[in-house]
Amino acid sequence: AKLSADFGENIWPKLKSRGWKQDGKSKGYSYKGKTCKSIIAVLDAIPKYHPELMIIVNSLIHSVTADSEKSLASASVATLDLENVTAQSLKLFLMECAPLQLLADRNRATRISLTRRLLTQLTLLDGLHKIISTADLTGLPEASPEERNLQVSKLINMNPRTSLPHPEWTVLHDAVLIRAVTKHGWIDKQETCSAIGNDKTIKWG
Repeated sequence: AKLSADFGENIWPKLKSRGWKQDGKSKGYSYKGKTCKSIIAVLDAIPKYHPELMIIVNSLIHSVTADSEKSLASASVATLDLENVTAQSLKLFLMECAPLQLLADRNRATRISLTRRLLTQLTLLDGLHKIISTADLTGLPEASPEERNLQVSKLINMNPRTSLPHPEWTVLHDAVLIRAVTKHGWIDKQETCSAIGNDKTIKWG
């Protein structure tokens, strides 16, 4: 309820002014031919279409997460008896504890294969998103992209022994790359690298 209320009050008016539409029947959202069936899906799409709104989005996520943690602290914790586990008990446990993205994927005909490589990438991406979220929360809402990247660079510890992609590469370039990865995805695929290279909003300095 808090997510829906905060989204409707703080984010939806800004998206609506940028051309987003809401379907009253399906309660979905659409923008330039892309349809999002939930608020979570809209939040996932915002970095790609409206990076200037990320400070507000991160603030909302931080607020909702803090509220959820308070609720969980006072609620009973779901447990799983591994000696007597059944398909039904496992399903109920996942429905209560699993990430929403995993639950949505389990209902798809073609499910994501949770390989060790993918799980490692997800762990790395989670760390990058936390860096961006932390940096944006310390900055001002009206901060420029350069100022926001500067905040990110302050959280990066560069090992002097690490090889650099270019002699003039600095932590500011790392900060730009981190934002690019959180926007377009991990740089292990050509289409991701091309998307980053063709993104005119990414300023390398």
